[in-house]
Amino acid sequence: MDKKLMDAYIDEFIENYEKNGKYNAPMKVEAVKKLFSEDNPNGFKKQTLYENPEYLEYNFRSTVQPIKRNKDAAIEVYKRFLEFLQSKGISAKVTFPPIPVSNTFERLMFIAKYFHEPNRKISDLPDILWVDPKTIKNDIKKLTGEDNDPLQVCKRKFKIPAVDSNNKDTLVFESTAHPLFLTSNVTQLITMLKGLRQMSEDPLFGDAAKITAANIWEQLSNYAKKRVPEVMRNLLLEDITWYENLKTPDNSHFYTERVLSTDINKMFYTTKNMIPFCVEARDGNEKHIYTNCRLLHQSGPNNYTIQSDQGEITLNKNEITQIAYSIDGLH
Repeated sequence: MDKKLMDAYIDEFIENYEKNGKYNAPMKVEAVKKLFSEDNPNGFKKQTLYENPEYLEYNFRSTVQPIKRNKDAAIEVYKRFLEFLQSKGISAKVTFPPIPVSNTFERLMFIAKYFHEPNRKISDLPDILWVDPKTIKNDIKKLTGEDNDPLQVCKRKFKIPAVDSNNKDTLVFESTAHPLFLTSNVTQLITMLKGLRQMSEDPLFGDAAKITAANIWEQLSNYAKKRVPEVMRNLLLEDITWYENLKTPDNSHFYTERVLSTDINKMFYTTKNMIPFCVEARDGNEKHIYTNCRLLHQSGPNNYTIQSDQGEITLNKNEITQIAYSIDGLH
């Protein structure tokens, strides 16, 4: 396509936008004109081979990245322009950002999930989200708690500790975070809390269940804190003391698996992450130490089959006195 034809399409698009875009318009007409203008240093017409459909994504992104405000509005305009070009029979594809990029919270949640997959690069994020590298750098600092103004949700800090990596273009979290800020009605709340209470009796998952239930309980509105116990007590005839005594270690929204892995829970954490552990157990008055252990399976409510340097063994929860990441950690 030559420049004259692309310029004609741009003029026609803006004219149609002005006529038909008064309602549900992401940007004012003057702002749209500036977005495309060659008088704008970052305008679409100042981009590389802007008349070539193969460069559309690159040129859209190059125009949006320097914008300080209304990035999402500009992206929406470009989506409409792409549809307009396609209606003219022009074959062009553009991968737009998967989230509203002007929303800091949305970006942070995207980044938290993005690095679940190994070998993903920090340097790829500006092209995925159409923001500048400085924005990504600041987002990562806020997400990992290195920022002086950490992200807070419901008055509680949300930060994911990162570990040092040999490759500075990757981000490795101590534990992967899975943000699930659910919106639930009273019945759903009761269902979740009752399920977590039941899971709190399981030695492997008890601590995680209690912390999860405490996170839910602390975020309830004053209405819900009255209504949920009322239903449990009067309709389900349930003792609500367990719920009222729930506490979290601090005011954080996210806890690493290592923080939640105490005593029996360490077996699940270490085995899942392929980390050997050590066990001290007692058989009557005799003390036994098992090294280089890994959990094979849970062979009953309180029995665990373990592979160790000393062979395969099955231990009852009550026989286990200590679990540590190394033999030096056994006191």
